[in-house]
Amino acid sequence: MQRQLPYQIFISYRRNGSDAHARVFYEKLKEKGYSVFLDFESLFSGGFKKNISKAVNECEDFVLLIPDGGLDRCSDEDDLLRHEIKLALESNKNIIPIFINGFKMPDGKNLPEDIAALSEENGIDCSMEYFDAVFERLLKNLNSQPSDDYIYETLENIRKKLLGVEHDYFKKWACMKINDFLSENEEFFEGTNWTNPHAEDTFGVSGIEFTKKSIKAITAVSDYWQDNFTIEYLKKQAAIVAGGAVIQRVFVLEDNGLESAVAQMDYQHKQGIEVYYIEKSNEYIDPAWLEEDYLIQDNELLVQIYCDTHQFKSQNKNNEQITMDSVKVRKKIERFQRILERATKYDPDNFSLKTGEK
Repeated sequence: MQRQLPYQIFISYRRNGSDAHARVFYEKLKEKGYSVFLDFESLFSGGFKKNISKAVNECEDFVLLIPDGGLDRCSDEDDLLRHEIKLALESNKNIIPIFINGFKMPDGKNLPEDIAALSEENGIDCSMEYFDAVFERLLKNLNSQPSDDYIYETLENIRKKLLGVEHDYFKKWACMKINDFLSENEEFFEGTNWTNPHAEDTFGVSGIEFTKKSIKAITAVSDYWQDNFTIEYLKKQAAIVAGGAVIQRVFVLEDNGLESAVAQMDYQHKQGIEVYYIEKSNEYIDPAWLEEDYLIQDNELLVQIYCDTHQFKSQNKNNEQITMDSVKVRKKIERFQRILERATKYDPDNFSLKTGEK
């Protein structure tokens, strides 16, 4: 049987007005590795209310999606949403209300007594236009941590495939091929991957989404920000900043390269990123350090690009390293701090192209 992990997050919602939102939050939370309960995805055999009650009691976080008018029917004692909220309050769950379509939380005296305490919970205003920022705020308010549920799903799929093989010849070689794959990719499973900035498994947009607390970045590839993919890349970073993370980026500039970099630095500054700049000719830094292009995520993962242009030439050349090697990460953190100490912070209110500052 497939391993069923306890539910970490219960999504409570009113079908009329928040059904689509519930599906989006469910999928996004699952992608992050959380075990999530949503009634139309998670209910199997057994009594409906019994399963609902079990899931609420099991979860750590109770995400409540409330559209405009979403609590009106709670005056009915048999209303299912009222029942879910009551259970969450009674069992002292971490309740995270998300306000949809301009919903405003009523005063407790205007709610049924058994759910009146809901009015004391701080909510998150939800706009699908700024969904990334809303989702990042939700993640910051969760008590539960992502599980390895998706790993168990993958292992279950492999198990089913192997058990479905009927002939001993194919059983033998299927197992040998899997073992060969594990041996050939040992470095990967230990936390290091060599790839290409234009390959499917590049760190890029999908990798940046896993940021919890911080990004430290050195940008030395001069044409990197000319690639249109960076629009989405920076959009994700803005959402991460809105969720409470800190992003520091140092632009390494050629001599007299400040003017061409100002527009990009200003744009990133407006996204909430802490922007710095330093020239390659700086006499107080090892010149080799100012040729490097890398980022450090949450002080535990290093992504470094070994090329002098971001233009597409070949996906066959592995010039991007993604690693959790603690020695390499620590060394780059120390190097980043040394560079940051000598860099100039970009401040549009105190800046001129003549000197770099007013």
